[in-house]
Amino acid sequence: MLSNTHPRSSRPRSSAVERSFKSSRSAPFQRCARSRRRPLLSAMLLLAAPLALQPLPPAMAQDTPPAELAEASAPGININTASAAELAEALSGVGGARAEAIVRYREQFGPFESIEELGEVSGIGSATIERNRAVIRIR
Repeated sequence: MLSNTHPRSSRPRSSAVERSFKSSRSAPFQRCARSRRRPLLSAMLLLAAPLALQPLPPAMAQDTPPAELAEASAPGININTASAAELAEALSGVGGARAEAIVRYREQFGPFESIEELGEVSGIGSATIERNRAVIRIR
């Protein structure tokens, strides 16, 4: 028969929850680790504060609209403004004749409104569009 006291002492047994609570409170190394983190965090915040207060670089200034920044920094080629030579050089699987066809289509029907519309050009298929999707820009 189980008794409510420890076999070697007259003290009552403690439950598993009480034991885990006691062991977490009595672990001195956990308090030390936390106390070492606070000064480190404070030092990092003090070092980062001057960076947040610096003025923005000229490219990020408010006088340049965000759309122009995106166009200037976006990699690729705008198929609505590029010449046939630029298209032939930038697009994989598109030579001079296909590039001329793209320019003719653009002159005849106006600017492309989607990348998929490029598939309407004779000789440009879905495989060519998918191969160059990361390079092609519309705006």
